[in-house]
Amino acid sequence: MVIIPFDLAWPVETPSRATIAFVWQHQNLYNEGLSPPLKVLPVNYDARTNTSDADRAAFIQWLTDQTVAELQAARDNEAAIHTAVKNYVKHALDAHLPFEDIEEILGINEPSIMDLAELSEADEEAVVDAFEDLCNA
Repeated sequence: MVIIPFDLAWPVETPSRATIAFVWQHQNLYNEGLSPPLKVLPVNYDARTNTSDADRAAFIQWLTDQTVAELQAARDNEAAIHTAVKNYVKHALDAHLPFEDIEEILGINEPSIMDLAELSEADEEAVVDAFEDLCNA
């Protein structure tokens, strides 16, 4: 089974709310053969123009799930942890989330992505180092 991102599956016109709701209900479908499995991106979320609390929550949940899965698969591998953090930051910036939100979702909110990933102290330090490297680049 191959699932393509929701925003690529439709023509240029905006899909109906019913179509979006249908796809969101089936977010538990995963791409096969990928490690870690990738959840379908619910919509191409943009915080600058989309004021829907439901869309924001769905995007943040998707981003959290993706990042937790990547970090768990990257345990004890500093390069893979750096890649997971880079992917997280890229998706968050592409969605135009404010920097404070990006930082809080990763490691400050309860539960944060790092809490959910249940990383070792060394791996948590690698996440923080990777995030700082990306912020200072």
